[in-house]
Amino acid sequence: PARPFLLLISGLGGGSQDTYVRSMAAAAAERGWQVGVLNMRGCGGSPVTSPRFFSAFRGATDDVRLAIRHVRSTRLLQTPEQLGAEPDAQLATRQRAGEPAGDKETAGRRRATPVAVLGWSNGGSIVNNFLAEQATTYSEAQGACPLGVGDAAASLACPLNMVANSENLRRPFHAAVYDRSIARSLATKFASARGLYEAPFAPSTIDKAFSRTTPGSASSASPSPVPVPVPRWEGLGPGAGTFVADVELAASSPTIRGIDAAVTAPCFGFASVDEYYAFASSDQRLCLVNRPLLVLSAYDDPIAIGGAIPLGCARENPKHVVLAVTAHGGHLGWCERDDPWGSPAWVERASLGFLESALDLPRGVVSPLDSRNSFRTIRGGFVYF
Repeated sequence: PARPFLLLISGLGGGSQDTYVRSMAAAAAERGWQVGVLNMRGCGGSPVTSPRFFSAFRGATDDVRLAIRHVRSTRLLQTPEQLGAEPDAQLATRQRAGEPAGDKETAGRRRATPVAVLGWSNGGSIVNNFLAEQATTYSEAQGACPLGVGDAAASLACPLNMVANSENLRRPFHAAVYDRSIARSLATKFASARGLYEAPFAPSTIDKAFSRTTPGSASSASPSPVPVPVPRWEGLGPGAGTFVADVELAASSPTIRGIDAAVTAPCFGFASVDEYYAFASSDQRLCLVNRPLLVLSAYDDPIAIGGAIPLGCARENPKHVVLAVTAHGGHLGWCERDDPWGSPAWVERASLGFLESALDLPRGVVSPLDSRNSFRTIRGGFVYF
């Protein structure tokens, strides 16, 4: 059979260039996976060609489904003989005889190869919300394309309760270090695409006359860009309307919250940033997931704080969700005790071992799965270390 495929989604503002993403990709490839990285809009050096970035839910989960459909359609199609299905010649004969065109047969061949998704931090929120949608509004029973399905997933250092985690970032040290650093990266990305949210402003006749008679005001007559209405996310429906981004705030805010208030919340149909955080928090949807999902968090995480980890979610959905909490690890840390500056080998073994076990991958498709023993005890959906 074709090798399984792993789709990686980085943390907020990150991308395929990040060290932890490249390390996980290398570890998975060594174990026999095909690997791809989905860079969110504007991240990983990808250009932004329309006035829309990404969120922790709306829009981003659409991009995950699109990426999986593309992977299945271009890389994972197997021959009928590999799957024990009827040969193409027989299928073509049936179609010429007026029988169904065979879309389901083709989709079945592409679906036969497992696709797993792994996300860090905000990417973890996207993964969790994607799986919840896949089980509900975007299920095959609701007519969703079967090629956009993920078969298993892992969510690492995910801010499950975005409201609580946003409040945590207001603490003085966290605001000065973590919030400011991430916000600077996001603001830079927005600034490079702010022209999509603005249009040149031509000064009026009065402005021109004033500039000719006012010393030092000649530059006031020069065309300057002004924010203009741009479309909201199309998933809101025909009445989605438009919004005007706070361009100056989005391009210079020292906080993630400021950027989300300036552009993310209004783009995706939220009246406020608090409404966006409450809606996009993925803890409330873990009970809906119907595919294997590992949620791995560190209790000492300074960003996705341990106090906001919903310990009851594993009890609500123990068949599909495994919640693993380590005492230490920080945010995307989990470094090796013997090699703290090297690759985070433990979390790579644990994550990939979970996915391989969950998908019941046969030997020969992936390397020997000694990491299946990375978890000490699993009881009622919890992992104890």
